[in-house]
Amino acid sequence: MPPAPPIPGPKLLAALADVIGQSPVGGPVLASVQIGDSGPVLRISRIDATLNQDQVLVAALRGTPALPATGSWTVGRQTGTQAPVALDPHQPVPLVRSTSVDPQHWHLADPSEIGRLTAQQDSYGLLQATGTQRSFFASPRVNALAPGEFDIQKQPHLADVGALLNSTGAFADIASTLGFKPGQNLKLDGDGLAVHRDVDFAGVPAKPLIDFGAVKILLAYDARPFDNKAQAPKAALDIKKDGWSVDIQNVALVLVTPYGDEKAPILWLVGDLHADQGTAPTFSNLTVRYGGKLDPVQNVFSKLSELAKNLPGGAAAGIDVHFSAGRLTVREVFALPKLPLGLGQVTDVALDLGMTLGLAPKSLEFTAGIGSQEKPFHWLVSPLSGTGAVEVGVRDGDPTIMIEGGLGVGLSIDVGIASGAASVVIALQVDNKTGVFIIRAILVANASVDVLGGLVSASLTMSAALGLVPDFPFPPPPIMTQITLLAAVGVGIHLTVGWLVHVDFDGYWQFTQTLKSPITL
Repeated sequence: MPPAPPIPGPKLLAALADVIGQSPVGGPVLASVQIGDSGPVLRISRIDATLNQDQVLVAALRGTPALPATGSWTVGRQTGTQAPVALDPHQPVPLVRSTSVDPQHWHLADPSEIGRLTAQQDSYGLLQATGTQRSFFASPRVNALAPGEFDIQKQPHLADVGALLNSTGAFADIASTLGFKPGQNLKLDGDGLAVHRDVDFAGVPAKPLIDFGAVKILLAYDARPFDNKAQAPKAALDIKKDGWSVDIQNVALVLVTPYGDEKAPILWLVGDLHADQGTAPTFSNLTVRYGGKLDPVQNVFSKLSELAKNLPGGAAAGIDVHFSAGRLTVREVFALPKLPLGLGQVTDVALDLGMTLGLAPKSLEFTAGIGSQEKPFHWLVSPLSGTGAVEVGVRDGDPTIMIEGGLGVGLSIDVGIASGAASVVIALQVDNKTGVFIIRAILVANASVDVLGGLVSASLTMSAALGLVPDFPFPPPPIMTQITLLAAVGVGIHLTVGWLVHVDFDGYWQFTQTLKSPITL
């Protein structure tokens, strides 16, 4: 038997490098290999060898790991502390092993990193998209003594919705993500991966979800500074062969305005974030709190809401919190459809306080008001009648206001078995809710009748409005060059006949037309 050929020494390898250069030498191959006994599978497309900077010949298998179909798994690459970048699913990844330094482990790493596999500057990792969250497990390796799992060397990270909203790539900057607590590796679960990871919240600052400068929404991972009844924050990522779930509990959404900073906000919510394989991301177990200048509102609204629920038509009084199509709506509202007022009555009195938060596109609206533009409150004391509404708030960082006041004539009749009222009111309304000031003149007609204490009732409301949007600033200077006219029509029909017929219809339509002024500059 002839003797084995000698192992090439440094001089021979250096001479070889002079001939072939530092480029890998190898060729294509089509195969699947299992890394260790019962380890993960690598679909190989190439085998090559490279001389590294220490003139060491390093062989590499290049291919794509067989990752589970559920959970949008892919391979990412991270340079230093930058955000990981997702690789093309067909781009081969090198698999190497250092037989002299660490023969026990196979690494997903470049051959140039063979001498410092435990402290790689550039590293591959497993990237998973989980709805509104994404996870990155850097520097995976397979242990020959425990081949049924990926051994994760670096701290894994979770990019939650707060980090992803401020990122532009497949993953957020590592510094803005949540770090998983160390301890558990990615275990193979049949043809999938299984992991349970808890998040470490130590030193995690609040992140801006929506930022319009003076007005913003912050995601605070520890709600205890805002709510002394809140529990300690916790979050966990669960990945199994048949699905995944992410839970972040006891977080706070904090509204920051010129009327209340992060330390003393005027409104905040405490609740849980949840996302999983089969359902859309949701906020749950939400409680609403008011502070700062709105601190008295907490008691006022709670007492008035309880009172409203015991009055006719006030059963819907209370808080409305829901998350749908990327928009979180929080409204604390109660409405009293009819209240006696001596010789007349007040109808459609509604107090409204809350916010609407949109994540894509980013938007924020906060309002507090009595009545609304579409449905102002109405009062009648024969022979006078009137309407009114006041709304103040913030929209995308800009203050908004709407004021309406009207006066007219009205008549109220009560003959025992039947009662009714009718009125005609002319009102003036000013608002800047759309970003420009609008001045409207409104004609409102109301009529209603009740028979046998409401067994049969009918009401009709019709309104017609004509408004204008001046080309501010007025002349002089400059001279107004155009004006926008607005026309609006509103109709409300409500009919009840015992338990047989119920008709409720409210419609509101608006039209605009811009006219050029004959005056020129």
